[in-house]
Amino acid sequence: MLVENLEKMQIKLDLITRKWWFFLFFILIQF
Repeated sequence: MLVENLEKMQIKLDLITRKWWFFLFFILIQF
């Protein structure tokens, strides 16, 4: 049970970090 929750958390973090990287990349391109 605990392992499943950790995996879900990891997936959420991974998605969030990807969005942030994409966002930063987009901002850098604009300059």
